[in-house]
Amino acid sequence: MRSVNLLQLTAMDDPSLFERYEKQLSFRNEKLKVDMGEIQSIRKIMQHLNEEKCTIEDLAGYFYAFKIPQIGKEFDLLRIGDNTILNIEIKSFPTTEAKILEQLKKNQYYLQSLCREIIQFSYLLPDDRLYVLNQDGELQISSFSVLLKAISIQRNVFNGDISELFKVSDFLISPLNTPMKFYKGEYFLTNHQAEIKRKILQSLSGQSHKYYGLTGDPGTGKTILLYDLARELCKTKKVLIIHCGILSDGHHKLNELINNISIIPAKALNDDLDLSRYQYIMTDETHRMYWPQFENLVEKVNLISDLCVIFSYDINQTLSKNEIKSNIAERIGNLPLVSIFELSGKIRTNPEISSFIKRLLDLKSHDIKDSYPSVDINYTASEKQTIELLKYYKSRNYTYIRYSGSNYVTGLYDQVNLITTSDYDTHHVIGQEYDNVVMVIGQNFEYNEEKKLISRQHPNPDYLYRQLLFQGLTRTREKLAIIVWNNKPVFEAVLSIVQKEHTPIHEE
Repeated sequence: MRSVNLLQLTAMDDPSLFERYEKQLSFRNEKLKVDMGEIQSIRKIMQHLNEEKCTIEDLAGYFYAFKIPQIGKEFDLLRIGDNTILNIEIKSFPTTEAKILEQLKKNQYYLQSLCREIIQFSYLLPDDRLYVLNQDGELQISSFSVLLKAISIQRNVFNGDISELFKVSDFLISPLNTPMKFYKGEYFLTNHQAEIKRKILQSLSGQSHKYYGLTGDPGTGKTILLYDLARELCKTKKVLIIHCGILSDGHHKLNELINNISIIPAKALNDDLDLSRYQYIMTDETHRMYWPQFENLVEKVNLISDLCVIFSYDINQTLSKNEIKSNIAERIGNLPLVSIFELSGKIRTNPEISSFIKRLLDLKSHDIKDSYPSVDINYTASEKQTIELLKYYKSRNYTYIRYSGSNYVTGLYDQVNLITTSDYDTHHVIGQEYDNVVMVIGQNFEYNEEKKLISRQHPNPDYLYRQLLFQGLTRTREKLAIIVWNNKPVFEAVLSIVQKEHTPIHEE
């Protein structure tokens, strides 16, 4: 996306043509649904700036309605110089000063990653009034002479692709990978997450339901929302979080940092655990809970009148046959007095990587991107080559996620994992995220006649290699590397994904 001159942007007053015209000016990938009231507001701002004797150059270099990729945080008018960042928010309808201040402070959080002085204004069209966020973080009425001065002091105004300036991982805070930032509140929920949070808190205060379900695909932000709810509720009540997996360092850190929150693994659910000490229970990765554990938990909760439970789950993230058989998602849906909320829109996963994962698992998937520059595809013919390549990627700050193995039977990847000293297995990364991930696909994978990726028997008969692969891949935020080890048919199929070719599956 490139910057525009406000004179060009406001020249078109035909709504039917404006969207096409704006797309051509900004080189936006998709047409923007525009509120013409915003354009009227920009015309009014220009009128005031002209009265202050601005130049045509003062109107150039603005990114209009830019959204940070994946997150969706939007800025109305953004102008970036070497020394300062100028942001102008536009309000074409009446609003309160409190809401204006809240938005500008939220903007400050995202813009500070660019490491320049931030100057923010907000223009309210109904009152023809300009506000500025002062150095004390307070909102005050300003003037267009002050705005023009802020414009004129900018040096070397940026005219490249603005999306390249924002690193998404800077804003995607994970309570488990970055517990200190979570503890300090250095994050924001998306509008969708915030709305679900509002509805759940409202329902809890009215005691409308005893059980709540929070579901969604990988990358939709279930864990951050669940922990944010716990952070809010623990201000006045005791909260128990049950993690249906192995506790990470992040879990232990949060246990130390936050009062009124206790985090335990699901295996700690036993008859000695006194649930009456808590007002709220939250279970993360609930789809991995064994059904006797689930039934026992529900039975205990039903005996405590003022205890509420929020289950977070994703039916597609099961790792074993037993977890699929337990079908916890269905059991949650069948609970009395249950309210289900579904998160949509992947915010924590690169859309390109999300598309690649879908197509890797199903070659017929229609989620196709023009290119996959964030995905590396490699082929190795031997175990030695695989080990060397894994070492290479680890030296480049990739996290190698290995398949969880069997305690009793040797598996295909055991020697590779022993020599490479893998960072984590697929059971230890549950609920966590990593900027760069590398995984190996060996001879135990193949495509069936429906062009779906399938796997052979795991040494542990309960585990499913395909599900373990999916678990590891969906931990990726920015870059993904695949090493196809001595499996030419799968390698040929994977090449067809990234090269956008229709390649028949090779048979040997």
